[in-house]
Amino acid sequence: MDRSSMKYMNRKIYAWIMVLLILGPVGLSFFPGLDKLMRNLNVAVVVCMAMFTGARLADAGYRRWVGIAGVFLITVGLPIIAFLTALLAFRMRPPAVALPVGIGCMAVLLPFLIWAGTRPSNPDMNDRSDHPARNDRVDRIVRKSLGTFGTR
Repeated sequence: MDRSSMKYMNRKIYAWIMVLLILGPVGLSFFPGLDKLMRNLNVAVVVCMAMFTGARLADAGYRRWVGIAGVFLITVGLPIIAFLTALLAFRMRPPAVALPVGIGCMAVLLPFLIWAGTRPSNPDMNDRSDHPARNDRVDRIVRKSLGTFGTR
């Protein structure tokens, strides 16, 4: 059975990767002159978080898109909604909105990542074509002897 880390991911590997993806950009932000690099790196970090969370939830028996869509909704959709709400409803200026929106989104993202990381491994039989039990069922159907005409 092929257990590629991009297809399915266990809890320990997922935890280490998330720690590196969250703390890595924080550590790099202390170096001066990396502003332009950090903008591009943050997009790559969000994409990697989405892919790895999808792989983790696929290993836990959930659909892969739950992890991918969850990360993108929390990191892209939620800040847009919160930013527009603060601008329109509370008449706040954009610089004053950035820090509370960032803290609020991180407060929602971290529990989602922790939830994804604590799901026990329980593969979805329909999602895994390489699972032995699924292959046994398919083999029984394919190898079934066909009856010939006129014989019982």
